[in-house]
Amino acid sequence: MQKQHFKQAKVPVGDFLEVSNAEQAQHAGDTFGYPLMLKSRRFAYDGKGNAVVQSVEQLENAVQQLGGYKHGLYAEKWTPFVKVGGSAAWCVACFHPEMSNSQEAYCFLHKHGRTF
Repeated sequence: MQKQHFKQAKVPVGDFLEVSNAEQAQHAGDTFGYPLMLKSRRFAYDGKGNAVVQSVEQLENAVQQLGGYKHGLYAEKWTPFVKVGGSAAWCVACFHPEMSNSQEAYCFLHKHGRTF
């Protein structure tokens, strides 16, 4: 797992836990509290393959939304953030979350008309 590699190399990463079954998912919620971010370990990028879990009642639905435990999941402690977007020329722009239209943790539209 990329995060484990970074952590071993002393690169700072946010708190995370592997989630391979319902007991581990519940443990992540108990440890991190809610909301938390549930992520797929494969084929997840740019906000795709992520599910924001607002409560323990939403946990199992989020697992199913990401394809179930067999797809390899992990949970991250929720961290407030500023959205960052890039262009085809790899130019990066930072903007406040209120300046975007996010749907399911994926930035669809910036108020200035750019999509990411």
